[in-house]
Amino acid sequence: MTARILLPADLFGRPFRISAGVSAGAGRSRLNGGDLARPLWGIRSGEPFGHTTAEFCRALGPRLSPDSFFSHQTAAQLLGVPLPARHERARPLHVSVAVPGRPMDARDVIGHLLSITADEIVLWRDLPITGPARTWLDLAAVLNLADLVAAGDYLLYWRHPLTTIAALTDALARYPSRRGLVMARRALPLLRDRAESRRESKLRVFIVEA
Repeated sequence: MTARILLPADLFGRPFRISAGVSAGAGRSRLNGGDLARPLWGIRSGEPFGHTTAEFCRALGPRLSPDSFFSHQTAAQLLGVPLPARHERARPLHVSVAVPGRPMDARDVIGHLLSITADEIVLWRDLPITGPARTWLDLAAVLNLADLVAAGDYLLYWRHPLTTIAALTDALARYPSRRGLVMARRALPLLRDRAESRRESKLRVFIVEA
């Protein structure tokens, strides 16, 4: 049995682009070996791959431009926000750049061009993402009222608050004209910091709106 050729040392322990593997001295046949994970198009990894949103984001790292950050549903998933099933899929990844940048165009990625300020972007476990308040505001464009309230309740939850009502209010005030603003304004006064589950949050909305 022929021994498998080892990867170059500088490729260990991290995802890498195929082109980087070739530059490091790995042959094409080695890079197509069955022992290498293929988390995303053009990316290989010699480490076990768990298919979580965070791991997909880290796998995309070698292809991210310095001004890119994760946003929308992807940022929400990284923050642990409870979402409807259709928005919980790890892919496609939502990747944004600030105006006037150029949105990422790649397989398994939805690129966005955002009006955003630097203080709305944070590092979350070494991944650049929109902060909790901005993430909630972006979700207002894709979630219904009950789901948006559930997301906001999670971010405000008193045992581990990730944002505040003041920060959410400020996020709305920064962008007086944007998609989802009407929904966000409806949801904001319904938010509470003591909801113990997404189901509880949604039930409260249904009762209030009945």
